[in-house]
Amino acid sequence: MQAVRKVDDDIRANLPAIVSIELDQESLNMHYHSVGQFADFDSVTLNVLAEIATLPYVESYEISILGNLFSKNLSQVVLDDNFFTGFEPWTHHSVKGVQGSTIFDIENGLIEIVSGRQISADEVRNRSYVALISKEFASLNNLGVGSMLYLDNIAWSNESLWSETRTEDHIFSRQEYTFEVVGVFESRANPNTGAEHVDMHIIQHIESRIYAPAEIVDSINLFVFEQFQEENSESEWAQKRFEDIFPIENIYHIGDMRDLDNFKEAVEYILPNFWTVTTLGNSFEQIDASLQTINELVTLILVIAIAASILILSLLLILSLRERKQEIGICLALGESKAKVVFQMILEVLTISLFAIALSLAVGNVIASNVSENMLREDLARAAAQRANDGVFVSSFDYMGFSPGESVEEMLERYDVSLDAATAVTFFAVFVVTIFASSILPLLYIVRLDPKKILM
Repeated sequence: MQAVRKVDDDIRANLPAIVSIELDQESLNMHYHSVGQFADFDSVTLNVLAEIATLPYVESYEISILGNLFSKNLSQVVLDDNFFTGFEPWTHHSVKGVQGSTIFDIENGLIEIVSGRQISADEVRNRSYVALISKEFASLNNLGVGSMLYLDNIAWSNESLWSETRTEDHIFSRQEYTFEVVGVFESRANPNTGAEHVDMHIIQHIESRIYAPAEIVDSINLFVFEQFQEENSESEWAQKRFEDIFPIENIYHIGDMRDLDNFKEAVEYILPNFWTVTTLGNSFEQIDASLQTINELVTLILVIAIAASILILSLLLILSLRERKQEIGICLALGESKAKVVFQMILEVLTISLFAIALSLAVGNVIASNVSENMLREDLARAAAQRANDGVFVSSFDYMGFSPGESVEEMLERYDVSLDAATAVTFFAVFVVTIFASSILPLLYIVRLDPKKILM
């Protein structure tokens, strides 16, 4: 049990300390299968995400609102024609809000500035129309540092929803923006979702991404929301809150992933139903669930083993003492104190058991290591087969461009339940306590012996 906890701590210590707040798809699916209808849940607001950021486990964080702009003159990076790039003749461009001069994607190696500079804190504060674009996007459109980006913010009319192309007649309202390119970045993302077409889509999404000050993106979304409300004043969607409709990316950097459980527990009191904390990729969840299963099994076996040992040793000691009753009676008749006799009996038991426990510790460690690792691999194989049947699930981490960290195989390479000094000492301490607990009834038997009656 202690070895399994050591493995769990070691794996957590080597994990990328990045988490995000997402919808709990497993809970939503369970609700649907049990009730027969989709769950009704509240959205996570900016205030809730900001409250989570104040938890002591969080070292840094980024909360970004995503916006959508369109252009007739700019081409989008295309890696696969099957993915959405816009409505003919408009190309679609995703804009990500930057809250300060520190960009989380740059800090964590997701992108790297190769020309120009980052967006400054003053530009964010003053809502300057400046932007970062990818090198691929810049090359495709003959852009560079100092170039101007001309983009349209369009609120499409209801009639456009049924059209694959969008003309001027499909525009309910529009705003025009001019951004100055202050920096060009290269993507360092290496997605590995398990599906090649999904990985390609993620790379395409990052290469087409435009970074701009957060309040500019807020104003882009607010305009679209207000125009929608104006055109659809009676619609149920028009009654929703602004923050419920537009996507929010959130990501938190935890100081130590060994605090993950404490962080999750604290977040549970803040999040609405059907929202949860996810880690970078699903490798850790896979192996952590399996480790928890092994830990529960080991704990159960340990409890049963200790209880059985106390019972069996007690019975064996009582039978042994009954056979040695004459010997004990002679010792007591010669003036030996009962305490000394008791001590001698315990010492004999400890001496014999010490050899047995040392041998069992060595042999048991070899067996436990092989058995537990095989159990872990079989459990992970079953989980992988289930995920294959369910299909590929792409998290917000994947779309942000973060790789899933260590694979399951890499984590298993560090799976080691070999004995260390602390584990051995703990094992022997439990053993000694078990021996003393087993000796309680036999000791009472010795204390109650009357040497005169024995020798008569």
